[in-house]
Amino acid sequence: MYCQPKQKNSASVDAIIAPDTLFQMTVSNNHPINISSLKNLINKLGDKSGTNPINFYFVLPKDLYRNFQIQKLHKNNAKVMPTWITKRFRQYALEIDLSS
Repeated sequence: MYCQPKQKNSASVDAIIAPDTLFQMTVSNNHPINISSLKNLINKLGDKSGTNPINFYFVLPKDLYRNFQIQKLHKNNAKVMPTWITKRFRQYALEIDLSS
């Protein structure tokens, strides 16, 4: 199932393929990911097992794709990265051609 958040400025994602594929469209080289918002979203998607990979895709215009780097994870007040992030979270980049 493909879903889009009702909020235009969702803190974590712009689109979802439930339960474990998330998309963030961006035109910026720097787009940190808010772990707190991400955890709330994952909980709402109902991934009860806590073992499936979480696939996070940045959708990028052609001019950003080639040099796009893995984005920082914003931990808020946490001093240590949560285990569910280190074991399950994967970042990817997708190129979209916006010309024509």
